[in-house]
Amino acid sequence: MKTAKVTTRTWDPEARAWVDPEEWTMRVPENDEERKQLCHFTKITYGNKVIYEEENKMTTQERIAMMDRKIAEEKAQAELNRVTTENKQQMLKNKILGMSDRIKALIELGNDCAMKGMMPSIDFYHDHRVADCFCTDGIHHEVGFRHIGSWWGNDNKYSIRYVGFENGGANGVYDFYTDGETVFEEHEDANSKNYYMNHGNTPKRREPTIEHMQKFLENFDAFEKMFYEWFDKRFGEKV
Repeated sequence: MKTAKVTTRTWDPEARAWVDPEEWTMRVPENDEERKQLCHFTKITYGNKVIYEEENKMTTQERIAMMDRKIAEEKAQAELNRVTTENKQQMLKNKILGMSDRIKALIELGNDCAMKGMMPSIDFYHDHRVADCFCTDGIHHEVGFRHIGSWWGNDNKYSIRYVGFENGGANGVYDFYTDGETVFEEHEDANSKNYYMNHGNTPKRREPTIEHMQKFLENFDAFEKMFYEWFDKRFGEKV
């Protein structure tokens, strides 16, 4: 790209004349390709002085083509991101379903304990840890059993059908559960009679997110170990 000398002057309104001439060296495009390199610089100023100005030579069709290329690139990237996310979701779901025998056995034993009123009792449902009663809650969001039924007035008897964790608050309205055959997320108000009145078309259940499946996989082993250790200590034969 060639260079050229550009002389600038400042207009003095009192003298009604151009004063203070200054000379600058500027790049001057010699062809369309070089012109495109400067297409964003139709006017260059220094302070209040215009030191370089050139008519933008990019045509409307060139601009449209440039936009179309950008749109195509963004669509391709979005599709790649979608496929990558879906593949990772399926991989994690398959990993959880691969633990089906362990999950089902844990739920079966936990449910039998709960139905016979043998689970550790708690004073207040919304303020307990999994280590206290092995059931998840909406405050601590720990991996544990999901209880079905009342905690009070039934001799501490309830049923267990899933293992997972409740969210709530800043953690979001969808809870994560699995029974070893299905993996899903359920809205915290899914059992409300006025669900659709309050939440419109928001689905009661949805596909599990990568974040939630990773959390389950990272914490399930510890929960499983803790429950079996409690069970063996509570009901095992004393030597």
